[in-house]
Amino acid sequence: MAKPRVTRRTHVKKPWYERPVLLFVVLAVVLIVAGIFISRFFMGRRQASIALGAEADSAAARAAAGTAEPVAVDLTGLIAVGAALPAAAPGAILPPIYAATLPEGAEARRELRSAREAEGGYAFVEGARLIEAATTGMPAWEALPLRDSQRAFCDFEVQRETGGAGYLIGFVDLDAAKALASLGPSLALPPAAPAAPSWQVWKKKGAGRLELRVGSEILLYPDVAPEASCAIGLPLERVRPLRLRRVEGGLANPVEALEVALR
Repeated sequence: MAKPRVTRRTHVKKPWYERPVLLFVVLAVVLIVAGIFISRFFMGRRQASIALGAEADSAAARAAAGTAEPVAVDLTGLIAVGAALPAAAPGAILPPIYAATLPEGAEARRELRSAREAEGGYAFVEGARLIEAATTGMPAWEALPLRDSQRAFCDFEVQRETGGAGYLIGFVDLDAAKALASLGPSLALPPAAPAAPSWQVWKKKGAGRLELRVGSEILLYPDVAPEASCAIGLPLERVRPLRLRRVEGGLANPVEALEVALR
């Protein structure tokens, strides 16, 4: 008899990475864990950068509060607040006083009053009223529409010395202050320069140091401003008010600066 052949089948178990269901589960777990790790890593770096930014802002605030070194200002020809002023001759101007803050500006005005013996002989006038008065010639002190108190950033102080001469007090920028100081107490203005022909373009640009002449226009501020940090007292008969310029300075009301021509 023939011997029957027996065939045995063996079941081979597939590895897990060849089984789709298990492979996808493992990949999903790996991606979730990696996402959590990456998010925590970047969150830590973001918090560190925020902390560094806060520290930098704090350092900037401390610097703005006064820990930074002040910028030196060239005061050639000017007087610092609190320094002794020279004797004030009638009709002559005093050196401009450098004032960086509003309290220093108020102190500069008091020093000008004291130097001219004008304590009690000062008042305030609106810039628009000065322009109106100039249409008929600058009037005497008694004819000006004066106020006893000043409206901030609007009214200009006028002072009267013992002899009766009146002075318009304002604040100018450093260039104008140094140009006025260079003219001396008598405010000796050179005559107006002749107008350059239209083809001489280089003579119209006026580069270099500011030079004031008869008819030159300067801008007066009623109080200290970033653009005007020097107090000056000009004789009323030496200025001709021209127009008002409203300067936006971040305040509730704009500053009313006065353009005047020197004469």
